[in-house]
Amino acid sequence: PFFLNFLRATYRRSRSEGEEFSLKGRTVNTILKEAGDVQELFTPSGFKDLSLELKGEDGAPARMVEVKEIRSATELLYIGRRLANCLSTGQGMYKYCHRARGRTSSFWVVSYRELPDEKKKKKRVLPFSFSSSNSAENDAKHYALIFEVWNTSRIVHQAEGPQSSFPSQESLEHMQLWAEREKVAWQTWEMW
Repeated sequence: PFFLNFLRATYRRSRSEGEEFSLKGRTVNTILKEAGDVQELFTPSGFKDLSLELKGEDGAPARMVEVKEIRSATELLYIGRRLANCLSTGQGMYKYCHRARGRTSSFWVVSYRELPDEKKKKKRVLPFSFSSSNSAENDAKHYALIFEVWNTSRIVHQAEGPQSSFPSQESLEHMQLWAEREKVAWQTWEMW
């Protein structure tokens, strides 16, 4: 079932992003390599990710804020560990994966990362992936908020900050900005 679920989610993700999907030239082994150690992919909700550049104030570096959909069980567990919440121990994973699998819910994260100073020499930054070979030291993002959206009713159901705390004002403002753009009611959320 994992193999078929991976193919189905990859197909749906490609279609939702307007890309062509083909198995031509792919073997079972190449698809398994592509899957890496992702245990389960979630079908995209149809809502769009948000990326904004924030200007640095008073000498602070510029930052990138991202509101991104969590698209796999591996990613959900990783972000739970980075936020040190109940997901860090795997608690609740079955329940949340079941909701994502059934497309009743989608899970989102608000993160920040510093942008390189234009005056300094630019380093090539490799994209971060959620495989077991990567660790938090390789991930330059600061994860500030995780939230659950009930897809059909278009509401933010739950949200929390690091260590199951109340989210920061800044991360709530970015969740609100995303929700208003996607026509999702954000005022309804409660703590996990």
